[in-house]
Amino acid sequence: MGTGINGLTDYKARKETPIGTGVIDYFPDALAEVSKASLAGNKQHLDGQPLRWDKSKSTDEWDALVRHGIERGKIDSDGVRHSAKMAWRALALLQREIDAERAAPPSVMDEHTVRELVLGNGRRVPATEIVEYDSDDFLFPHV
Repeated sequence: MGTGINGLTDYKARKETPIGTGVIDYFPDALAEVSKASLAGNKQHLDGQPLRWDKSKSTDEWDALVRHGIERGKIDSDGVRHSAKMAWRALALLQREIDAERAAPPSVMDEHTVRELVLGNGRRVPATEIVEYDSDDFLFPHV
C-alpha cells in the first residue's frame, strides 16, 4: 500500500490537509496560469517529451523566483505571466525542501529546513542537488 500524498495515510492527517477546498478552490485561475508555466517550462527544457518535471534541469529555484518576481505583472516572451513562473518556482522550491527532508537522515535536519545530506562516504551534498529519490536510492546530478 502506498503512502499517499505527503505520507497522508491516516484519516485525521488527510482531513487536516484540504488540498481541494484549501488551495484549488481558492486559486483556480492562478493555478491554471501556473499550469501554463509548467507546460512552457516542459517545452523549453524537454521539447517533444511528455509533460514532467525533470528535476535535473534548471535547479536555481530561488534565483529564478526572484528574477520572475522583479518582472511580476508582465508577460514573458513565451506568453506566460512572470507571476505564474514565480509561483511555479515557489512550489518547486517547497517541493525540493520537502523531498530533501524526507530523504535526509534525522541527524542532518534542523528546525527550519534541510540544507544538505551527508552521504555514507562523508561527502556533503546540498539539498538543491537532489534530483529524485525513493526509500532506497538517491540520484544526484554530479555524484
